[in-house]
Amino acid sequence: MKFYSLSFLVATLVLAPQVTGAQTPGSPASLHLCADSVFKFQTNFWVNLHLFLRGESRRRAMSAAQEMPVTSLLPDERAAWEGSLAAYEGMAKVSLFDDGLVKLNNTLAVMGDATVLQLNLVAPQVATALNAAAPVYRAHVWPDHQREDNEWIAAHCSDIQRFDRDVKKAISMALEDAPSDGPILVDLARESGPTLAFTVDGPAGTSGHTILAPQKNEDADVALSTIFHEISHTMDGKISDAIEKESARQGVKPPNDLWHALTLYTTCEITKRVFASDNRPTARLDDDRAKMFERNGWQAILVALQKDWQPFLDQKDSFNHAIEMLVRNTSK
Repeated sequence: MKFYSLSFLVATLVLAPQVTGAQTPGSPASLHLCADSVFKFQTNFWVNLHLFLRGESRRRAMSAAQEMPVTSLLPDERAAWEGSLAAYEGMAKVSLFDDGLVKLNNTLAVMGDATVLQLNLVAPQVATALNAAAPVYRAHVWPDHQREDNEWIAAHCSDIQRFDRDVKKAISMALEDAPSDGPILVDLARESGPTLAFTVDGPAGTSGHTILAPQKNEDADVALSTIFHEISHTMDGKISDAIEKESARQGVKPPNDLWHALTLYTTCEITKRVFASDNRPTARLDDDRAKMFERNGWQAILVALQKDWQPFLDQKDSFNHAIEMLVRNTSK
């Protein structure tokens, strides 16, 4: 029976951050501000514009307040912006995890500070909408968004780099999945959908692409908890497969989100150990996790994770037995 230790990883944490520099609002849009082997953070004009357009188009469709009211724009600006919002109506209706949107976001993420998008890089109608909206966004919203993105990176880079490599190792051990190759590209952007952040497949040379909303993750504890959880989404394939295979063996149907609840629970436990090693209080992490599980209707899953999965994290049970009991106690 093979047990894995998570605690030893946070006992020898790297304390020297590798900050690659600071960015001012006038510098290139995609300069990597905070990078090591786990993450590369950036604030990218085109990613921010694309997600903001999609968000504003969704809000308009729901008759919700716009973050940039068109009444504040000059006539020519308003015509260009409203035309782009109309072009985004289709994208506003689909999930951020849609394959087409993921591909588009990845393409934009490597565009750097190009002033104009070439029509052959993305769908022509999308490029046209973005190019028409770009001057309006630059003039009215982008300076504040870019400043917010950069301030978040500057505030949290040091903490993240102190712990991220050891957290990645701990997640790999807990989920029994090989660490992903390449860094996770992280774009700071206000529009992350209903979540604090989300992670999808990334551009070539990365292990994933995370969109993180700075205004939702201002608090230092929340920031670390969120970004550490996103690491798990580059290594969650085996845990999903293990749950699926064990469910088939038992002939039961587990909750659809069991794999996600498990990764959230696991990364919270790892983050708690990081906090304890840094003499930070950990009670808030438990409280935030309980509230999150309640919002998602996962109260029963939380009880099962505490009973069946926690012993594995504490090196008192095996991976396979923990999965067996977790599936048995959460399935119908």
